[in-house]
Amino acid sequence: MNGQATCRICVINDSPDFLEMMHALLEMEGYTVRVEHEIAARLDKIEEWQPDLMVIDILKGRTPIGWELIHQIQQHPTLAAIPIIVCTAAAQEVRGKEAMLAQQNIAVLLKPFEINDLLALIEQLVGQREQNLDEDMCS
Repeated sequence: MNGQATCRICVINDSPDFLEMMHALLEMEGYTVRVEHEIAARLDKIEEWQPDLMVIDILKGRTPIGWELIHQIQQHPTLAAIPIIVCTAAAQEVRGKEAMLAQQNIAVLLKPFEINDLLALIEQLVGQREQNLDEDMCS
């Protein structure tokens, strides 16, 4: 664990196996974890919990599911600052968009991924968020 014991992470994915694995892994690392199996998670549930980071799947298809939720989060007054990791096997949905997504506080992690890559990305994004919050408090 890297000192992030109070960090709240919300994982949204349609796969119960993936959610179970992420829940166990992240809790073992000291994070507080909430999982949601519906990609179209309700914003009020997310707002109520106020996670420090979100891991969201993008499903393949004619209209990729997940982008709409991300758009809603980014437009929401109290959720917009939450960093997001798009964790997906839908490589074609994110290829070439990484720079644009990074500007929107969205990181991309393609499946399959190495656990250490996931943990490093989480630590980086949570650290950046804490730094931004500290700067806002000092302004």
